[in-house]
Amino acid sequence: MEHEDGTIEIYNGFKKNLIFVKLGQTVYPQTELGVIEEFNPGVYRADFFVFYWSDKEINTASKQFFQNYLSKYTYLAPYFVTESGVAQIVSNNDYEALYIEK
Repeated sequence: MEHEDGTIEIYNGFKKNLIFVKLGQTVYPQTELGVIEEFNPGVYRADFFVFYWSDKEINTASKQFFQNYLSKYTYLAPYFVTESGVAQIVSNNDYEALYIEK
């Protein structure tokens, strides 16, 4: 998904034929995106990445290592409203999102 602020979000983990949003559709908060695939028996997992295009150059002629690798993407760590308050989520931890009905 592309956002007005120039960030892009990529989601992984949806069942192939059960993605509800269509190309070019405007998506609002609390819009159902699709059905998550079962990752392991009884475990469901969705991954997502938030980034923006960067003007950093990649020098493919020189040897690069991960610690100094330059990408054309700059990744962001967004904040979420969780049952414990607003927080940046940490990989491999479990969270429950708050759903506020209006």
